[in-house]
Amino acid sequence: MSSETTIAIYGPGLLGGSLALAIQERLPGSSLRLWARRESAQEAILARGIQAEFYTDATAAATGASLIILCTPVETMPALAAQIAMADLSPDTLITDVGSVKGSVVRALDPILGPRFIGSHPMAGSEKAGIETARASLFQNATCLITPGARTPPSASSPEVTGARTPPSASSPEVTGARTPPSASPPEVTGARTPPSASPPEVTGARTPPSASSPEVTGARTPPSASSPEATGARTTPSASPLTRLRTFWQTLGCNVLEMSPDEHDEKVARISHLPHMMAAVTTLAALRTDPTAVSCVANGFRDTTRVAGGDPGLWTGIALENRTALLSQLQAASATLTELLEILGKPDEEELRRFLAEAQTLRRTVPAAVS
Repeated sequence: MSSETTIAIYGPGLLGGSLALAIQERLPGSSLRLWARRESAQEAILARGIQAEFYTDATAAATGASLIILCTPVETMPALAAQIAMADLSPDTLITDVGSVKGSVVRALDPILGPRFIGSHPMAGSEKAGIETARASLFQNATCLITPGARTPPSASSPEVTGARTPPSASSPEVTGARTPPSASPPEVTGARTPPSASPPEVTGARTPPSASSPEVTGARTPPSASSPEATGARTTPSASPLTRLRTFWQTLGCNVLEMSPDEHDEKVARISHLPHMMAAVTTLAALRTDPTAVSCVANGFRDTTRVAGGDPGLWTGIALENRTALLSQLQAASATLTELLEILGKPDEEELRRFLAEAQTLRRTVPAAVS
């Protein structure tokens, strides 16, 4: 279970709105904040039943948050990050995003936000936009790619790099992000923490140095009292590494988490997301630009192949330009493959055409089925 107590979401569109709904459902004890550029967005947020503090001041929305998530277009993130950096942030504040491009975003935000920023990309979405289309289940069984930067503090272990997922262990709840219920067992096993005072530093953002007799100094762990966070179910301020916290957060929302470098992310996503979008646009234009009346004959094959071409042109212009180098490489590979097909049909060579289509069929069968 994620330990984030105050989560600020910037940009309540499809992804930001879905995050808010999922957090309400899976982290009901967390305090939610939503930032939007316009006051008018608040009405749509309330209409979706989202209980959150609403902000149009980016700096104010960040102050005191334990986790900040940027859900705005990637080209707007540097300016937004500069406003967030002016906030009174706790040393433990973690900042991430949901953008489709990582290399340029990490390079732009690292000088502004430092190692507290770690990129995320949940591979979930729709050709539809806006909070009206948001849903709490959007991230269930989705893959989320996390892209640590050069200055990201390492976690104790990173099984997600290989795609493995480590279940919580009774002896290491801090590593997995799990919370152990209190029992009569020794606190070393339960992972209990000393209960906060009437004005806990976790709430104010201040950090109180341990006294000579505190558990932090002596190495002892104090069992929970009846009013402690562990006994009441409340979550305490995160103490795990930033990477562990981020993995745990996305896993709490139902994601399968993988780690990779920002550049590897951009190359892979250019192949399996950005190229297909551009090819859907190419197919739509090639089929309908010169004969729009052909639309009266379309069936499911055309709808399936071109569905993502219905996405927001402004959003996808930004994505394509931000990931231009990797996308150009994949488009050139697609062009070479199309040239291969043109040559086969030009001969024509029945056996070569069958081989071409059979290879595509075999590769397509390796694609995992969608899980709802």
